[in-house]
Amino acid sequence: MDLTPYVSSLTILDKKVRLRRLRPNWAQQEYLDSVRDQFASTGRARVITLKARQLGLSTITEACGFSLSFIIPNYRSLVIAHEADASRNLLRMTKRYWANAPWKDHYTLKHNTRNDIEWEETGSSFGVATAGKKGDAGVGRSATNHFVHASEVGLWEDAESVMLGLQNSVPPTPGTFIVLESTANGTGNYFHRTWEEAEAGDSDYVPLFFPWWRHPEYTIEFYRLLDTPLGHLDEDETLLVSLLSGVSRDEQRSRILWRRWAIRNLCGNNTLKFQQEYPATPEEAFVASGLNVFPHEALRDCYHRAPGVPGYLFRNGDSVTFTPDPAGPLRMFKQPTASASYVIGGDPTRTVHGDYACAQIINRHTLEQVGVWRGRTTPGQFAEELYKLGLFFNVALLCPETNGPGQTTIAALMSLSYPNLTKRQYVDRHIQPGTPTYGWHTTPQSKDLAVGWALQHIVNRELTIHDHNTFMEFRDYVTADRGGYGPSDEKHGHDDAVMSMSIALTAHHLAPPPVVDTAPISSLVDRLNNPQPATAGDPYALP
Repeated sequence: MDLTPYVSSLTILDKKVRLRRLRPNWAQQEYLDSVRDQFASTGRARVITLKARQLGLSTITEACGFSLSFIIPNYRSLVIAHEADASRNLLRMTKRYWANAPWKDHYTLKHNTRNDIEWEETGSSFGVATAGKKGDAGVGRSATNHFVHASEVGLWEDAESVMLGLQNSVPPTPGTFIVLESTANGTGNYFHRTWEEAEAGDSDYVPLFFPWWRHPEYTIEFYRLLDTPLGHLDEDETLLVSLLSGVSRDEQRSRILWRRWAIRNLCGNNTLKFQQEYPATPEEAFVASGLNVFPHEALRDCYHRAPGVPGYLFRNGDSVTFTPDPAGPLRMFKQPTASASYVIGGDPTRTVHGDYACAQIINRHTLEQVGVWRGRTTPGQFAEELYKLGLFFNVALLCPETNGPGQTTIAALMSLSYPNLTKRQYVDRHIQPGTPTYGWHTTPQSKDLAVGWALQHIVNRELTIHDHNTFMEFRDYVTADRGGYGPSDEKHGHDDAVMSMSIALTAHHLAPPPVVDTAPISSLVDRLNNPQPATAGDPYALP
């Protein structure tokens, strides 16, 4: 179904306050083409758009919903905005479509209120509502909807709960249409996570990105600005030049000068605000609400996404085997090699509900992420999973966090007599000097140490990350306004992958350098449990 002929017959109020026929611009036409292709392939459309301001995406979306109200009988359209004024403005746009529709004389209004409009002959309706405050997730749930436009969903207070109800109100039948449309508003929130899932191909939503530099209006000529010397280009402007490699030098110059003007005059001289409101790339759009701990450019260089193999580890005594299973909590990126040493950082959780427990497995020779275990489990069962992971990865150096539920985890590992737990020496505590403490205890100071090691390896491009969830958690990790670190979305975000990775890297540095040994795992377990006097050339003989 191609909606272009229908929407092109509608009337809009343009930026010069003139009534004129809707003629899709470049962004609107690409949007319509994607909708057409989705209708042709699946019979329905699911779209998530990330955009610069003033590209007309709300206009074309309402035009689609309005047109479908006359194409499909008994079609119910619902627009949800972040605030009441925005909702009413969108309905006012729709009523303008109706007032100037070329087929208006053939239909009769049944209802025309401040929140909805309905037609007698088609039985179709078009309504608006607001997303409401946090905890108010009832909007749109009471009826079956066929068209849902979630406008500026990045600004909704409780988008997760509201969208759960809205998406389930739309059946997966031909002609249905869901649009998530927004400028970015930080990282780690519902809109950001949904965009990431769409880009990764993990949802039905088709991601459509519309950068500011493709819009013909964003030039000094259109804004009638003075043409001044460019001078030195900063890092962002250099990136923009690479994006504009297919256009003339004059156009590159014009757009760079417009960008400088817009930063000063439209965004309070704040470059981060400009990147959020007028993104050049999807990565640039999602500017975190706090200060990102890990530089995104360096983090992207460390990220080499791989699907890995999900599965479970099974133990028979000290013999551990891996069984692939799509539902498994362990994702393997590399099998252990006999000559490698590994370190495993663990972040336990209290219960099987809520937060995840996570273990990161790192090759100590290459600092490559070779596996990640992530799931909901009890502290005692997590100890069993760490025990199996440790044995499987050549009796890896294990370093679980001991705070709270971690006390149970470390106690269970000690009862299992795991032979290679990390030991930390404290000389500034009220304990006997030199007394070892097993595992990792997180305090504000030790957290700074762990995050600092992770930061160093990312900035130096020494760490290799394969897991997408791990990458996203690092990307969304920020310095909080009140100090400390955490996920940018405090309600829905997680940091288990960040902390377990940071702990693993710190344990790697605090432990003696890794050694190379090709002995079988069972032999290593026996020798670590039964240390013998050191002999020349025997790296595993402990004094």
